[in-house]
Amino acid sequence: QPPKFTLFPLPTLFPSAPSNFIKAWLQVRLAPSRCSRTISGQRRIDATQAPLPTRCVEVLGRGFQLRETGSETGSYIALSHRWTEETELCCTTAANINARRRGNADWLRMLPKTFLHAVDLARRLGVKYVWIDSLCIIQHGDNGNDWRQESVKMADYYQQSLLTIVATSGSKEYGLFPARKSSPPTIARLPYRDRSGSRQGFFYAYSYNKAVNQQYQSFIQESELLTRGWVFQEWLLSRRIVYFTPGGMFIECETERPHNERGEVSQTWDDLPTADQPLVKNAFLFETDSISTLWYRIVESFSALSLTKPEKDCIVALAGIAKEFREALTKIASESGLGTATVRCGLEFVSGLWLRDLHRGLLWEQKSSECALRRLPELPTWSWASTVCPVIWDDKHNTRSKPEVKVVAVITSEGKVYSIDSLRQTPSSMSASPKALDVDNQFGCLRMMGKAQQVIVR
Repeated sequence: QPPKFTLFPLPTLFPSAPSNFIKAWLQVRLAPSRCSRTISGQRRIDATQAPLPTRCVEVLGRGFQLRETGSETGSYIALSHRWTEETELCCTTAANINARRRGNADWLRMLPKTFLHAVDLARRLGVKYVWIDSLCIIQHGDNGNDWRQESVKMADYYQQSLLTIVATSGSKEYGLFPARKSSPPTIARLPYRDRSGSRQGFFYAYSYNKAVNQQYQSFIQESELLTRGWVFQEWLLSRRIVYFTPGGMFIECETERPHNERGEVSQTWDDLPTADQPLVKNAFLFETDSISTLWYRIVESFSALSLTKPEKDCIVALAGIAKEFREALTKIASESGLGTATVRCGLEFVSGLWLRDLHRGLLWEQKSSECALRRLPELPTWSWASTVCPVIWDDKHNTRSKPEVKVVAVITSEGKVYSIDSLRQTPSSMSASPKALDVDNQFGCLRMMGKAQQVIVR
């Protein structure tokens, strides 16, 4: 049970502005810790001098403009938001991108409040750049060329950002900052005396907000934004997150539990997530002892979310997480004393599953028979990604399963055959054709060899 009263120095309780509180929090979270590394833990991220996205909104005094960043480094804020009709109206296109590069003020009037508030927060934090997908990627007029190039980089954009604003309560009327539904606490100022009895100032006490867990759950975990498939990757890869909700501001990272600006902590679940529970960020840790089941937990959560174009995005929207997962697997295999060839073989990613334990990956099940089964013809039927429906892996099958079949070769959508033996013998073949079995490929055929059992059905 939370304590009845919590003690805090007054400046922490009531910062002069949300930006002051965020600044203080960032100073702590940017120090060497899990939050300063990629989700796989394999790379150190200096978010103050990170490679900038291809384009950013550059904050200039009281205005801003679209900027081609080249190969520069610096710090930037990313925005994760829900697309609306307003978003479509203000998208960057091949027709208007040059005017936006020149800082033409006409486009500023059509931006949603959520975007304007994100830029204003960056200005208050002293951050020069903001990355917003609809503004920084060409959405129309170039046959999708810019989107294809930028979509595979989006995972890094969120992972390397100084801060990600997740607009779970963003709205046309209020922007990032919704109307408050909770009242500020009643503060009691009490005299402080040292052991000798001399008065040395004051301390302040206020009643603990027992609704903090319910506020985090209803305003964030159960928000419409976090039901979107693309947002799942943005949310999971972001190292530091801030939410502005009707219950106040919440901050979240992997190192500590989510808490609000008063320091009150949300008592989120300690157990592993299931499709019946809202998302919990600190349950998806790339730990060595749980890596064998982590991918399936990720897919179970992801498959319950919605995608506007699942036939195109089902695999791509997880590619950034899959890339980090492969880095974690590579490190584990290397530390186990396995050779480079053995490390390469087994880390092939085929239509949402890993060849290293395909015997387990194929045992996915439709979570509920009540879900209307919809097949995606663009993906192989043996993969979970071929159906628009929540899926699960039954633990009792996973613990008992063992390989009774051998994958002999993988055949790509272009008809190229990659022999497993050749991959093992020549690890350079993976780099010779990096897209063939990479984390964003959508279709593959498996050539397999196994036992044949003749069965008579009466």
